[in-house]
Amino acid sequence: LLTRVHRHTGELDAVAEGRALRGLLHEAPYPASYDDLLARHLDRHRTAYDRVTLDLAADPAERALPGSELLARPHSPALLERLFAAGRYHLLSASGLLPPRLTGLWTGDWNTAWSGAFTTNANLNLQTASAA
Repeated sequence: LLTRVHRHTGELDAVAEGRALRGLLHEAPYPASYDDLLARHLDRHRTAYDRVTLDLAADPAERALPGSELLARPHSPALLERLFAAGRYHLLSASGLLPPRLTGLWTGDWNTAWSGAFTTNANLNLQTASAA
């Protein structure tokens, strides 16, 4: 719901960083409560997210299971539906105005060997394959 990217070149003071991030929640234009942040997040993403669904006729009881239990059922249509939905959610959350970059969360480093530049290669196909 709240993402902040900050490059650290030295030691990270986790306590100070946590205080600073919590402080952002109470500054305008950020609402103070989790419910307000969630509502704002849903408003921004719902239209794009709801454009596509994958229905493999999974058992409704399996669809209601938590992800940890679905992972124990690798041939479950409900697991495939959930993975598809999660992939779309992550792609939409990462995209914004620019395509997702292969840095940070994906590589574990903001300073990648290729400078984190936007390139069109096999990665483009892999990133958008499930975004139909």
